[in-house]
Amino acid sequence: MKRANLILMVALAAAGLTTITGSLVAPAVAVAADNQKIGKKIAVPLRAAQDAIAAKNWDEASARLAEAAAVDPKTPYEAFMVDELGWFVSLQKKDYQGAVDALSRAVASGFYSPEDLPRRYKALAQLSYELKQYPKTVEYGKKAIELAPASDDMKTLVAMSMYLSDDFAGARTFSEQAAASMAKPSEQLLQINLRCNYELNDRAGTMRSLEALIRHYPAQKYGTTCSPTSSTKPSPTATCGRCTA
Repeated sequence: MKRANLILMVALAAAGLTTITGSLVAPAVAVAADNQKIGKKIAVPLRAAQDAIAAKNWDEASARLAEAAAVDPKTPYEAFMVDELGWFVSLQKKDYQGAVDALSRAVASGFYSPEDLPRRYKALAQLSYELKQYPKTVEYGKKAIELAPASDDMKTLVAMSMYLSDDFAGARTFSEQAAASMAKPSEQLLQINLRCNYELNDRAGTMRSLEALIRHYPAQKYGTTCSPTSSTKPSPTATCGRCTA
């Protein structure tokens, strides 16, 4: 990985953007409405799975969910509940691909409330990022932003994923639009914009990015004594080759 990429990854990790946080992943356990009932046959293993989840016994939960998944036929809501509990268990077992598969099916089912859906898209974006599936991160992150426009963490994650996909022009445009929507853009977002301008050999854009960083985050590491015309590649935490991060 390029050093500049590594610096950005560390910055994102410090901001909590590269890990799946507990606030995003609480599984639904309530049953409501006439079309959201669970039959007796599948209720037993699902309840056992919920008990195992409460006890943080992930292997037991996984085994009980396998029993529930084997019940046939299942109503759409029963299948949803298997996936809703299943993606959470897969996450705890660090089976991120399994978590994405189950959660994407759960999202597509249409059973999530409008309040829960943005959080599930956020979780899908973060999981996809962990799997280095950057186009999927962008897709899910943008859906989360569409449903919850104030999701500034997702804006940074989407910009970073576009950058890591070598879509420098797209990442630059997105990061500029995202920054304009924030009262104070995150330092990481401005760093991504700076790096994109460098990759695109846009010296004027690089200077604008640097000025934005200095304006919002005045610090010695963004010192104005550096020249953006240096031939040495800059890093997001240094303005030119003469500076070291």
